[in-house]
Amino acid sequence: MSNKELQPIEDALQQLNLDIPVFIVSINKTESKSLIGFDTSWPGLMPTSGTYINIGRHQYLLFNNTRYSKQPIKESDGFPFPVKLSIDCNQKQLLEQHQISGELIEQVYQFSRLYYKSVRQQGLPITIKYPEILAGIGPNFVNDAIPVFGKDNLWFL
Repeated sequence: MSNKELQPIEDALQQLNLDIPVFIVSINKTESKSLIGFDTSWPGLMPTSGTYINIGRHQYLLFNNTRYSKQPIKESDGFPFPVKLSIDCNQKQLLEQHQISGELIEQVYQFSRLYYKSVRQQGLPITIKYPEILAGIGPNFVNDAIPVFGKDNLWFL
């Protein structure tokens, strides 16, 4: 997020007399094989879901899969690549507090457990998944407008 994009947020917080930091968590969902991790203590090598590792300055890999314990995972669940996260803040000194980064990563992880189509955890948080679904549906609307039927019904579900 650029300073130009951040400024209206900071202005609004100042108008509300709120002295709070603004954290930006960038989520990269690329299926790149450039960075992966392994759990050598488990025969399937996949790290436990929710595990994250630091890969650089305020950058992390979050393993977001269906391996929750020592149980084998199903091949039908797939073998998702980890999600790459970058964390930034308008108060840079707060980025050095590892507890805050851990809590933000945990929040991204928990957002992956919310999904209306299934009770199974997804590889991406809903903050990324839902807009992706909507973007796929959008071109099907005539004249870029939601039909009258869709304004009073749960068409998205």
